[in-house]
Amino acid sequence: MRSPLAAPGPAAEADVGANVASTPQDVRVVIYDQEYHMRAELDPEYIRGLAEFVDGKMRSIAARTRTVDSLRTAILAALNIADEYHRLRAKHEAVTKQVDRKVHACTEVLDQILALQPRTSHPGD
Repeated sequence: MRSPLAAPGPAAEADVGANVASTPQDVRVVIYDQEYHMRAELDPEYIRGLAEFVDGKMRSIAARTRTVDSLRTAILAALNIADEYHRLRAKHEAVTKQVDRKVHACTEVLDQILALQPRTSHPGD
């Protein structure tokens, strides 16, 4: 999967949907007291929201671990975000499988019902 800040292209646009801006824009964000300038086709407000999310994770981890090393804090935040992502992905896959099973069961019941129905002739058959 491409990063939301990946080079522009159809795959990047498909990943973020409505968050794609019409033309690439320069965006300035601040994460953990560091300023970053980037150019992206994503909506600037979406990028700022991502930056605020990362900043919040880093600050939360720094407060819990009492570390002042920004690299260590960034890596712990990345691991925390990756854990959240993988848990949500697994939950999504489980729900998708459950829905697929229910759709399959409903389809089988519908097929059985339709098989019991007498065929009626239509004019022109």
